[in-house]
Amino acid sequence: MNYNFKKEKEYLLNFINQVNIVSSEKVEKLQKQYSMIPKDYLNYLKFIGSGSLKNSLIMIYDDLLDFDDIGLEEIYVLPKNIKLFGDNFSGDFIGFDFDKEGEVIEFLHESGEIYWTGKKFKKYIIDVINQ
Repeated sequence: MNYNFKKEKEYLLNFINQVNIVSSEKVEKLQKQYSMIPKDYLNYLKFIGSGSLKNSLIMIYDDLLDFDDIGLEEIYVLPKNIKLFGDNFSGDFIGFDFDKEGEVIEFLHESGEIYWTGKKFKKYIIDVINQ
């Protein structure tokens, strides 16, 4: 489904602190690099942008990362099928499990555990801003 967040954009903008629309070129590069990347995440980057939501409740990145990318590989371990797309400003991370069709996961830094939310990106974001 090609979900473009047009209906939710005005509503979402009420909860966004600072965002930067991600260029179509960068979105296309992400899509080529990660063939399993959820389309709703890519469309979110294109139409809403990367940045912080709901008074810095979460940060959405404009790229997918793992702990090697952010210098935490000595502390935390992630399976190869998981890539991070954001954090909660408190040490926990959020990402996608590509083995589960892009299901959103939360990585809890205190325990090092992964929590599977059972949600796709769009549902996860809408639920976060409605908290």
